Amino acid sequence: MIVSFLSKLLFFVKNCNADIIYKHGEVLKKHTIWNGKVYINGTITVEKDVLLEIKPGTIIYFKKIDIDNDGISESTIKVLGGTIKAIGTRDKPIIFTSIEANKQWGDWREILINHSKDIVFSYTIFEYGEYALHIHFSEGVIRNCIFRNNADGTRIGNSRLLVEKNLFENNIGKALNFTSSELKIKNNTIRKNRDGLFVFERADKTTVYNNNIYDNVFNVKVGDFFKGNLVLGETYIGDSTLENKIIEAKLSKKPFLNALPDLKEAYIHFEIDTNGFVDGSGTIYGSCAYLPSFDGKIYEIDLEKGNFNTFLVGDFIDASPVISENNIYIVAWDGSILGFDRINKNIVFKDNFSKTPKDDHRMASPILVKKYLIAISQGGNLKVFDIANANKVFDVKINGEFRATPYYVNDMVIFPSVDGRIYKLNLNDFSLNASELNGSFYSSVVFYKNYYYLLSSDGSLYKFDETFNKFKHIKLSGKYRYQAPVVFQDKLYIFSLDGFVHIVDENDRVIVKEKTNFIFTATPAIVNDIMIISTFEGEVVIYGNDVFYSIGNFGEIQFSPLVYKNKTILFGTRNNKIYGIKLW
Repeated sequence: MIVSFLSKLLFFVKNCNADIIYKHGEVLKKHTIWNGKVYINGTITVEKDVLLEIKPGTIIYFKKIDIDNDGISESTIKVLGGTIKAIGTRDKPIIFTSIEANKQWGDWREILINHSKDIVFSYTIFEYGEYALHIHFSEGVIRNCIFRNNADGTRIGNSRLLVEKNLFENNIGKALNFTSSELKIKNNTIRKNRDGLFVFERADKTTVYNNNIYDNVFNVKVGDFFKGNLVLGETYIGDSTLENKIIEAKLSKKPFLNALPDLKEAYIHFEIDTNGFVDGSGTIYGSCAYLPSFDGKIYEIDLEKGNFNTFLVGDFIDASPVISENNIYIVAWDGSILGFDRINKNIVFKDNFSKTPKDDHRMASPILVKKYLIAISQGGNLKVFDIANANKVFDVKINGEFRATPYYVNDMVIFPSVDGRIYKLNLNDFSLNASELNGSFYSSVVFYKNYYYLLSSDGSLYKFDETFNKFKHIKLSGKYRYQAPVVFQDKLYIFSLDGFVHIVDENDRVIVKEKTNFIFTATPAIVNDIMIISTFEGEVVIYGNDVFYSIGNFGEIQFSPLVYKNKTILFGTRNNKIYGIKLW
């Protein structure tokens, strides 16, 4: 047995290229700092009055070792009267994980803490443990942490702890498990576990409020020997009910928005690597999303199943595809206008724009109106096709530069130009006329309170009547490009490149002008009563209840997010990735 264990240990040491390696039975007898990579082979102990300090970005790898053949891994950290402070950061979380190739819950046993004060776990991820965090007779804070793929996320008894803004997900046993303690449990998300919130015998002075506890087999459960009533404050449990009469709660109809740790890992639903910038927005049709990439492909993502396919379209694409029942239509940098069969991706339609020096990037997205596919190039080549027979019905060269997606209203298609002209194409007789304004227009039109609004790059907000004649002009602060105004909570919101937020009411009064530190790059998306705003810095900014908070850093985001079923947010980044995130 000893030879077998030592040979395993030597093999492990040889192959892990470790910063720090501990073998079974080692004891930390003085203040110890972990930074980088730490490898644990068996049980190590932090002695009484000793501080173990773990720096941001440290990864602690546990080896699955069953020395006594009882079926349970011995890899454990015991803190017996000492103190542990694992304080990561938003961009550099600390991770406790398995080193096994085929990772499973129970690869390591636990972090066992007894009779400790001032323990801190912040921005820390616990995964593939048996009990993960096992605490008794101790005091401290557990904040902004993720517990995932363990048997139990926690076992807590006779302790006084603040437990806030943590995610407990995909634990096969009890997620947040405690008894006989004074805990403050607030703003946590507990989902997709067997038992969500579990109280063994007594809740004592524990308070529980503003938590999202949903999609567990049992959202809230008490043990067979539980005494008294479990009283919860405001709690979101989705469509479930609390059937146990000794569990009381004030149920919220909506999830609490800011109840996840401030770690992007808590929000990611899926992540797709591409071979080029994902520099344009996409389109959702049915349960599939279609996002273009600079690798010349469209990424077709099944939002229900979570898988994806790609199909090659040729040159770079940064304009949104448009989808009909049968076809997918795209425009590419090389001037190609293509239609693909939606099922087998065969090319069923093909045309080209005439090239000009302006045709380089930031293409206007095509639109489908009635029976027409309408597309305009950056250099002003305007084409209209009858999609029933793929015939070209209109083709004209306009002297201008076009980056904004066309807008359809009252049998007219509106084409704002960078040169300050607004072109109107009548689809009844294909007559084309223009009006001159002072401004450069990169973003499309928005409808609000029976009027149409168009924003120029210098902050001039133009208001038009239903015939699209100029009605009014409002001057705003800031600089703008591709972000259009958006209607939210019955007002008009405008976000600038230099961080300004304007709110305009139906009387065209600017009722709020706020300066933030963000670089807003795109038109926000609306999800129920919140806004999702992408930024140049790669932050996804959430705005709701007059409060901003952000998720990041994903990588530079240039275009608007997509929203699926008011739950999944999709966007591409300039670090060659497509992300799907969930807000609760």
